[in-house]
Formats: sequence, C-alpha cells, structure tokens
Amino acid sequence: MEIQEIMDRLMAWEEPERINREVALMPPDAASRQALADRWGADNYYLQIALEPERHPDTVPAEYLLKADRNVAVSKHPRYSPMPLHSHDYFELNYVVSGDCVQRFEDNAARLSAGDLCLLSPEATHTIQAYADDAIVLNLAIRQSTFLKQFSSLPRRDSAISHFFMDNLYARKKLRYLLVHTGDDATIRNLILQMYGENLTWDDYTDDLLTASMSILFSLVLRNCGDRMEVPSLRRSQSEITDAMLAYIHSHYMDITLQKVADEFHFSRQYCSRLISDLTGCSFTELVTRVRIGQGEELLTSTFLSIEEISARLGYANPETFIRAFQRVRGMTPSQYRKAL
Repeated sequence: MEIQEIMDRLMAWEEPERINREVALMPPDAASRQALADRWGADNYYLQIALEPERHPDTVPAEYLLKADRNVAVSKHPRYSPMPLHSHDYFELNYVVSGDCVQRFEDNAARLSAGDLCLLSPEATHTIQAYADDAIVLNLAIRQSTFLKQFSSLPRRDSAISHFFMDNLYARKKLRYLLVHTGDDATIRNLILQMYGENLTWDDYTDDLLTASMSILFSLVLRNCGDRMEVPSLRRSQSEITDAMLAYIHSHYMDITLQKVADEFHFSRQYCSRLISDLTGCSFTELVTRVRIGQGEELLTSTFLSIEEISARLGYANPETFIRAFQRVRGMTPSQYRKAL
C-alpha cells in the first residue's frame, strides 16, 4: 500500500471512534444517553464499553492482539477511547503519527506529539488518552520472546534501549517505559506506516516481514535518535553501573567469573555479588546460568548445531552439565525443547 492510502485509512473514522467521540462530547444527562442508545443500539458492544469503560479488562493477554502464530501486530489506537489503566503480557510500542496524546501511568504521565515513540514493558500499567480528531496513534504489539530474541545484540551498545533491554531481561524491578523523540524523521515514520499497511493485508509472509521490520526500526532509532531517548529519571540514575555490569556479563558469559566482573568494575567480589543479588534477585552463578540457557534457546531455535556443539559455545565443560542446567531451568532437556518448537 502507498503511504497516502495508508494515511487515508488511518484518518477515516471507524465505528468505535465515532461512538467514543459522541460519548466523550455528549452532555452528562439521561436524555443524551438514551439518544445514543437509540442511534447505535442499546446492545452495541462499542457503545457499552464507551459508556462503561470499567468493563475493559485490566490485564490484556497477548492473544487479544497476537494470534498464536504471530510475533508482531500493528493496530490503530481508537481516537477518544476511554480505556482505563491496564497491563499486558507483551511489549508494546506506541507511535504518534499526528496530533498529540497522553501516555498515562499509575503515578505519572507523558505528553506525546507527532513523531514520538513510547516503548512499554509487559509490566507497565498504562493507558493512552488520544482525545482529538487528529490524534492518530499506532500500537505495535511484540511478543516477549520475540522482543528478547530480536534485540539480544543491543546490550553490546551503550544506549537507552540496551538499558531497557537489560532491565527487562534480568532485573527484578523492570524499567516500565522508554520515550524516543524521532521528530520529523521520515524514514522511521514511513517504516511504521508501512508496517501498519502490511498488517492490513495479512498473508503467509506478513509475520516474518513485520518481525524483520521491527529489527530495522530499532536499528534506525539507535542510529538516528540515540540522543533523543528518555527513561524514567529515578530508575535511570540508580542503574548506570548495574546495567553496565549486566551487559558485561551478558557479553562474556562463556568464561565469566565473579572475580572478572569485580576487576572490570573495580569493586570487591562481595560488593559485586550484593549488587547482582539486589538487582536480579538471584546469585551470580544463577544469573550466568540464566544467560547461558537463554543463549542456548536461541541456538536450539535458529541453528542445526548439535547439543555438544551448543554446550561448547555456551562455555560448559561437557554436554551433560548443559543438559542438567537446561532441564533445571526449563523443565525439559534441550532435545525435548527443540522437538517442541
């Protein structure tokens, strides 16, 4: 689809938006409410949700937007939607195509303008308030496993996205969101619009194309907007060292030791151990095992390497140790995991 055709589709008023707008602008009296019921039908689902937004679930499962065989989905956020605070079990990326909106959380809010992008973790309780005719926002839902797999290389780069990735992969208290001000970057804007257009014309290749496009999108954001990213200020000020430490462990998992970490960051072994435990809720040894098993899952999924070869790549002394560790963490052997894919 051409960009102008996609924009025409986005600007067109869909039934839920028309209902939401009427409810938002109607006088708060019984007669106006009855007139809406007469016009749209008292049992109209969208009208019932607009009048009673508390009916909306406060936890949204991935299946709400992502079918079982999909990794990425792109949808338009309905204008004037009264959606209450909620959370979900997938990563969400909200991009403002035009106008303004408010990204609201339990304890604060951020005003977003055209070109702004907000990346939300699965644990972020939030809602979007897009109460204007020109407030066009696109929602990109990304399955957790897909996000972690696609962006596993990001910790090797010192960026706000890499810190967001590391916290959501290993930390007990996750970074809830990341803001990126892309401004008038036409390349990023057109890529996201094309992803929406691809979602409208779904076929056997769409999911692969959207997943690949997500990787390109984040590379573009890193290259073009690296100095225009914001993370929650309190969490950011507390995590410079610990994020760098997690990234170092993630990149050197094959032969990492607690002493190497201590030497790299000029801390004592005891202090390093306590930092890791406070941040992740597990010991250094347990953390390294989590990293290795995560990398092992990627190799089992994306390669035809034997269990012995994967074990060696992960830094295990022998395959038996890898198999025992994998079974302890995942509840199945590496071979069983591979067959279940």
